[in-house]
Order: sequence, then structure tokens, then C-alpha cells
Amino acid sequence: ASHGDEINRLFRRYVGIRLESVLRTRQSSPEREQLDIEVRHIHGRLWHIASEAAAADPRSIPLGLFTQAINEVIDIKAKRDIAVANHVPEGVLLFLLAFAVLAAGVLGYGNGLAGDRMRILTAAYYVIVALAIVLVIDLDHPQQGLARTSQQSMLQLQEIMDARRR
Repeated sequence: ASHGDEINRLFRRYVGIRLESVLRTRQSSPEREQLDIEVRHIHGRLWHIASEAAAADPRSIPLGLFTQAINEVIDIKAKRDIAVANHVPEGVLLFLLAFAVLAAGVLGYGNGLAGDRMRILTAAYYVIVALAIVLVIDLDHPQQGLARTSQQSMLQLQEIMDARRR
């Protein structure tokens, strides 16, 4: 319990940093790099506290649960970072674009062979293909665009931690 206040302070700061990095910085920005350095420092400090406590009482069950929780925090951050860093490969996007252009060419050629253009169907095709490409790109960047990853659970956690602090 001697480290309880420090642990609470570290976890509150950790949640604040994670929210700030997602809501207020761009991926690969110097600001995000600085926040990631601070997160690594918090992870290290929490791990150090757990190690000191383990040396003092290696058979403590609550300490084992605390250590497991720290491991999960570190693992979840790594998984989130990997998910944010992974994108649809450029080659796939180029193939998708080339396929759309090819299909538009085939549609135009078919209209030419028929001797009549079906303007409404042709326009609908172009809109659907454009929306599909935009959707793929938008989903590939979960922190930008129309489809964003919700941070509601982190915001609720921050509210709970702030309420307990008072």
C-alpha cells in the first residue's frame, strides 16, 4: 500500500496519455512519439514497483494479480499500436483502383457495342465503386475519417478514476 498513491497517479496519467495520443495527435507525429516515451516510462515504473513488492513478498496473491494486470496493460497497448500501424498494402489499393478503371472501361465498351448508353446505371456504377474505394481507405485509418474507433471505454475509465480521486 506504500506505493498505492503512486500507482493510482501512474494509471491516471496513463489513461490520459492514451486518450491524448488518439484524440489529439496524428500517427507518427513527434507529439505521439513523446507520449509513447512517457507511456514506456510509466510501464517501466509500474513494473519496477511490482518487482520491488515481489522481492518483499514473493507469495502474495494480490501482487500476482497486479503483475498480471500490468502485463495486460502493456500487451493491450502493443496490440493497439500494431492495429493502428497496420494498413492495407499500397499494392492492394492500386489493384483495387486498377480493377475499378478496368471495369469502367468494360462498362463503356459494352455501352458502345450496344449503341446506347445507360446513363443512370453507368452513374450508379461509378458512385458505388467510388464509395467502395473510399470505404476501404476510411476503414484503413481508424483514427481519421468517417469511421472512427470509439474511445468511449477509455473516457469512461478516466471518469471513474477521476471520481474515485475526489
